[in-house]
Amino acid sequence: DIQVKLASTQAGFDAAMPDYTVSGYKMKNLIDTEPGKVSISFTSNTDDRSYTVNEEVSKWSSSALQENYLSARNITYQTTQDAGKTIFLYDNGNATWVNGGVWYTINSNALSTDQLVNIASSL
Repeated sequence: DIQVKLASTQAGFDAAMPDYTVSGYKMKNLIDTEPGKVSISFTSNTDDRSYTVNEEVSKWSSSALQENYLSARNITYQTTQDAGKTIFLYDNGNATWVNGGVWYTINSNALSTDQLVNIASSL
């Protein structure tokens, strides 16, 4: 929690640590920050699988995210709703959504849809 508070101060917004961590993964030691952006990376305890949760200040709505990010890059995606959030799932292991002025992305090389939605729900 101290690392997230420090990262929030450096980034200039309230970043959050997911309450849900995928079983068999641990957070890397350092959180990457730059103005307006925080990246929290997790690695598998047993192999080279990993995922990163990115949080970035944004004024986008879900429809703006869909238009300006997914459609603009011709990304094929599925949509799911959870806890009032529209979560876009794409590229077999990635997710993106906006909530409360923050644009979230999860980039992974091995997460299931359920795991992605669980992480999104916990933020």
